[in-house]
Amino acid sequence: MRIFRLSLFLFAATFCYAQSKPVSDEEFARLVKEWTTKPEFMTPLVDHLPKVAGVPSPKDVLGYYVGAPKKLTNTDGLARYYRALAAATPRVKVFEAGLTDEGRKCLVIAVADENTIRNLDTYKGYLAKLADPRGLTDTGAKAIIAQAKPIYFLFGG
Repeated sequence: MRIFRLSLFLFAATFCYAQSKPVSDEEFARLVKEWTTKPEFMTPLVDHLPKVAGVPSPKDVLGYYVGAPKKLTNTDGLARYYRALAAATPRVKVFEAGLTDEGRKCLVIAVADENTIRNLDTYKGYLAKLADPRGLTDTGAKAIIAQAKPIYFLFGG
């Protein structure tokens, strides 16, 4: 679970590049190798953390590196980090999608280029038309597909 959350944080950070070129957080690279007990548990997908000026890292927001031993980020911490990303870059948008049975907010995080984030409702509309194709011709569907963008859904619980 810790590797999954770490991967999710790294995924979000990687897609939030600002105008400047990212550099690697060398302290994180060193520590994650120390924390990994066996080489077979290491992957090149989690042994680095890009640093970009103006885009907060999980450590900037939470006060520790995600994946640190005996540190588990709860949903409030995850939400705080995602909201910090959304505040720092126009490439991230946070939506509330209702409440859990325990009354906690369910968040949906969109990560994309600025234009796509600005036009999310347009792209959602395209997908809604494809999801209910009644009255949609093959030509109409092909026209929508040419304009629509794929959406990838990652979920962690």
